[in-house]
Amino acid sequence: MKKILLTSVIFASSVIASSAVTTATVVNFKSLTNGLPILDNSGTPIAAPSYAVGFFADDFDFTQDGAAIRSGLTQFGDELNSFNFTGLIAAPNSTNDNIPKEGGSPFSGKNVYVLFGDENSLAGSNNFGVFKTNTVFEDENQADLGVALPEVVPGSGEVVYGILRAPTSQPTGGPAFDFAQGIELVGTAVPEPSTGLLTALAGLALVARRRR
Repeated sequence: MKKILLTSVIFASSVIASSAVTTATVVNFKSLTNGLPILDNSGTPIAAPSYAVGFFADDFDFTQDGAAIRSGLTQFGDELNSFNFTGLIAAPNSTNDNIPKEGGSPFSGKNVYVLFGDENSLAGSNNFGVFKTNTVFEDENQADLGVALPEVVPGSGEVVYGILRAPTSQPTGGPAFDFAQGIELVGTAVPEPSTGLLTALAGLALVARRRR
């Protein structure tokens, strides 16, 4: 008889029969005010974005375009799409893959990243967002289970691709949410403020030189 992994995160429980796998259970809100909805470029929660978990190389360049971001993810398990509320994973959603007890898996010990796309499949998406969670992939334990619970909420990691911004409207399809921020998906990287400032200063210096 295989063991059963019971993971309860919010509003619902996810019961998964283990077959010597690691289970990554993703959620992007924990209460009516604690979450990061997925937004379009107007700040509106997207109806049914796609997402996947995995990892990126330690030296991965997140200044590339969306296509390079999508192909740069080493994906763990299946792609996911479980949004009953706009912009929100309505219940904890899980994907499975094998990480043996002995280690040696490319996932072992790596930070869990969550990649979001603006369409119902990543392949069909033009805009993306990436959240680097504080969670790592664990080797399977003696019960043949490994567990990763990546949370996409404030304080649980950082947005490394996309824009952290205030939503212009709240998610619909559920209770009265009141989130202060969300993740806007983008097709090209947004420069760091320091980079943008340096570019602006260089432009002003060039204009001043031409006027002399």
